[in-house]
Amino acid sequence: MSIGRRVPHRVYKPGDRVVYEPTSELFRAEIEDQVGRRLVPGHTYTVASVNDADYLTLEELGPDKRLHAGEFLFGPGYKRCPFTPGDRVVYSPSPQGLMLERTSYHSLLIPGQEFTVDKVLRNTYITLVEYPEMPGGGLYWDEFLPVKTP
Repeated sequence: MSIGRRVPHRVYKPGDRVVYEPTSELFRAEIEDQVGRRLVPGHTYTVASVNDADYLTLEELGPDKRLHAGEFLFGPGYKRCPFTPGDRVVYSPSPQGLMLERTSYHSLLIPGQEFTVDKVLRNTYITLVEYPEMPGGGLYWDEFLPVKTP
C-alpha cells in the first residue's frame, strides 16, 4: 500500500514547529521544485500560516510557497507511536479526528471498536489489519489506545 498524501492531517497553527519528513522521493522532488530550493529531511521549520488544514506556509520560505501538510510531522516533543504490528488497539478519536474520519473513511471506524495494528508508518501513523485498503494510508496513532488485558 502506498502512503500517498495521508489523511487526516493534524491542524497546524502559526508558530508550530514541524519536522520535514517527505513521504517519498517523488514528493520530495515535487516540493523542492515548488519552493525552488532543497529542504532537509529531519530539519525543523516554523509554520507561518495554514490553508484548509492541508497546506501550510513556512516562515523560513516566505508566504508564496504553499506545501502539503502531510509532508511534515509535529516537531520536538511529539511522541512516537508506541504500537507495533500485531498490537490490539481501541479506536478513541479526538473530536477533530472523529470529524475527519467521518468525512474520509465513510464511518468505517466506530469509537470503542477494537482493531489490530498492521503497520506503523513513519513512527506516526498506523494501518489496521481490518482495513487493508484504508484511504490515505493510515491514521494518527494517538487516535487509538492500547487494549487493556486482564
